[in-house]
Amino acid sequence: MVIAVEELAREMFVLGDIYAQFNCFGPTVIKSFGNEEQKKNFLPKLAKGQLRICLGITDGHSGIDALALKTTTEENSGDFSIKGQKMFVAGAQVSDYVILMTRTTWNLSKKSNGISIFMVDLKTPGITIKRISKLGIKAIDSCELLFDNVRVPRENLLGQKDYGWYQILEVLNYKRIIIAALCVGCAQAAFEDAVQYAKTRVIFSRPIGQYQAIQDYISDMYVKIESARLMIKKAAWLQMNNQTCFIESNMAKLAASEAAVSATSKGMQIMAGYGFMMEHDMQGYWRDSKLFGFAPVTNEMVCNFLAERLGLPRSY
Repeated sequence: MVIAVEELAREMFVLGDIYAQFNCFGPTVIKSFGNEEQKKNFLPKLAKGQLRICLGITDGHSGIDALALKTTTEENSGDFSIKGQKMFVAGAQVSDYVILMTRTTWNLSKKSNGISIFMVDLKTPGITIKRISKLGIKAIDSCELLFDNVRVPRENLLGQKDYGWYQILEVLNYKRIIIAALCVGCAQAAFEDAVQYAKTRVIFSRPIGQYQAIQDYISDMYVKIESARLMIKKAAWLQMNNQTCFIESNMAKLAASEAAVSATSKGMQIMAGYGFMMEHDMQGYWRDSKLFGFAPVTNEMVCNFLAERLGLPRSY
């Protein structure tokens, strides 16, 4: 999966992102926590491209503090009724369903309890989808979703009621590994374009790739990309073999997103004014890469996770 995602992102970043959104994240949740009837109903259609699913996890006000969500669900005549808002939902305007994280029980001893996951049909009355204007990755929209007493049948509950947070945690490692592969694909594309430009752009009667400053940039890009790629493959191997990979998946996401931002920034510097022009791809790589320094989790929060696992006091 990471090989496929990286190669797609290397040719056109948004292709890798679309593939990850519709073929990786949603189906993984259903495969992991859906009952047999849900798997039979949804997975074959997803595999055939007949169905699209997006993820609705982040509330508008909560950001990285996912447990502060205010999207709520109440039982109503045997089914459920949902109220609230979700932000930054990729591909919602072209999706059939959203996998929605919502609070079903309040006033528990732990905020992580009382959260449930639902499959919500986006054609259900009471749902409003609003597109959000953004800097990069423009070929797949990010959306705001509003839920006004949206009725959801009980059979659309995924997994165990009030246990959804622990279910989502189990797929976050998978998501971070795939996001890391996206970032490395973007960084690789920027690296290849920068090398080609450095070979052909002539200044003071010499190709700019002959100057030490440019060679330093190119070498730094290469080392960071290769280091991130190795981290991703280790994390993917652990995930594939059902081994613990929390540290490895977070390290891979951190290293890959920083490699992408670094490589695209250096690519912009190498190409200078030409990189800034919309006719060249480098500006697109640079805009697209910026997202993953803070999505789906900020790199600062990733560092907090890692520090806690290394024995330091919890910072949040």
